[in-house]
Amino acid sequence: GDQMDETYLYFSGSWGRLIMGSENSAPYLMAYAAPYAGLGINSPNFFLFSPPLGTNAATSGYLNLASDANKITYFTPRFGGFQLGVSYTPNVDAVGGNRQTFGLNTDEDAGDLNHVIGAGVNFVESFNSLDIAVFAGGEWANREADGVTTISLVPTPFGSYFAAADDRYQSYQAGLNIGFSGFTVGGSVSYVDAGLDGDFSDSDQWFYDVGATYTTGPWTVGLTYSYSDLTLDGLDLIPFGEGTFESRRHMVELGASYALSPGVTIYGAGQYMKQINDYEVDAFIGPDTDADQDSDGWALSVGTKLSF
Repeated sequence: GDQMDETYLYFSGSWGRLIMGSENSAPYLMAYAAPYAGLGINSPNFFLFSPPLGTNAATSGYLNLASDANKITYFTPRFGGFQLGVSYTPNVDAVGGNRQTFGLNTDEDAGDLNHVIGAGVNFVESFNSLDIAVFAGGEWANREADGVTTISLVPTPFGSYFAAADDRYQSYQAGLNIGFSGFTVGGSVSYVDAGLDGDFSDSDQWFYDVGATYTTGPWTVGLTYSYSDLTLDGLDLIPFGEGTFESRRHMVELGASYALSPGVTIYGAGQYMKQINDYEVDAFIGPDTDADQDSDGWALSVGTKLSF
């Protein structure tokens, strides 16, 4: 119930940096993804569209399972361009510094995750006029308790729901940026295995992005594209039968920004989104069924960015 997004303390020295509290995990903070000049289309915080209701493909490829849950994180010093980072989050329920309210950090909840390990490594170096940044990382977690988690897909073409028995969670991300002569090109790929077993025979989520920017003086222009895919197989669609659900999203952004002063930037961006949600059912009785929910849209965004 507090008003702070992140609260943490840190110690740093020649031995590295230690962070304790409500802050993002090591692989999230170390990641590199596609460059952009506008608002961005690989963000866990900003998404300008409202696709069809139900489970949808990811809007970001960053490893953000533990988000701002209380954790401990350590970063090594940078050696020869390389740096390692690792985080441990006891429980994803525990967010912020206020622990006075009963029930904020309950245990043995079916569907909740605990003992989240996040690890990452990146390499950042310049070779003459060439700048290179490479990243790879992962997150792993346990389910607090086995049980049934109801995931709503209402309304769907079938007006039903499905449930899943919980097991494990693992996710991975890799990214690359290359800069030269004012240009920056790069991209990233991430994969999430939500670890749903039983009624879910499989749950796979992929996210890709690629982009390029050009900076001259205070101006930066850029074009970025992303694609995400969520596939759920072996769904128990009561009372219809077994089903498969797939959500695919394409997004593209053309943006420009202008640096007014150090830390102060204004930007403008245009985005296009195309999403397809596909449902297929192997019916218990009667013919098999499939249906699509398609949506697309345009968005224009202008704003300011303040960093310090």
